[in-house]
Amino acid sequence: MIIQSTAKSNADSWFLSGFGRWVLAQEQRYCNSMVRDSFGFFALQLGLTHRPMTRRAPVRNHAIIGINGHIVADSTALPFADDSVDFIVLQHALDAADAPHAVLREAVRALRPDGRLLIVGFNPISLLGASVGLTSLPWRGRWLTLRRIKDWLALLDMSVVEGRFAVFLPPLYRREARRRMGWMEKAGRRWWPLCGGVYFISAVKHRLGMRVIIPHFSKNRLPRRLPAVEPKRQQRNV
Repeated sequence: MIIQSTAKSNADSWFLSGFGRWVLAQEQRYCNSMVRDSFGFFALQLGLTHRPMTRRAPVRNHAIIGINGHIVADSTALPFADDSVDFIVLQHALDAADAPHAVLREAVRALRPDGRLLIVGFNPISLLGASVGLTSLPWRGRWLTLRRIKDWLALLDMSVVEGRFAVFLPPLYRREARRRMGWMEKAGRRWWPLCGGVYFISAVKHRLGMRVIIPHFSKNRLPRRLPAVEPKRQQRNV
């Protein structure tokens, strides 16, 4: 199952709009600040747009999954071995998938132990989420709550290390209107930080292994050496 073509085409047109370009620029800025400490050899991006979100990460190789990306693949059956990818970005991949849990499970499978996963998604509990159905947003009824995603990550042995929110504005498609309402971004980060229209979740995959227990011997616990007892000689009766 590749990301749906209808959602993909709608997303392309929406991200080319004035407000869509502004949202994409905000996502790029936040991703750049959250991927700087993600090291490795291979980074993978899966989502609705082909704008690279991992280029600021100190990773040698970058690839984008999608129809117009570097690799065309099923989002629920990635062509990568287990524990082989160092860094994965799911940019609205869960918002547009028919089986978002399967997409997330497949990404965790391909992620190496101690690898980093960055999830970018739309928050239904926001002004942007409240406007779904009133505007031309293409992901109606598929937005996942932050609580559900955290529960899925916990079931997949992933630890959330960082979370951020952005886009506290309603969908304003005119630049002048966004400029006048720009104060809502600062106010939202301070007064209602969990109600941003876009969330960013950074999680790390647990490393499974054995713990070697080394016995500790103390000199005080060693048995003391006792002098040898000379056996008594039996006297023969003459």
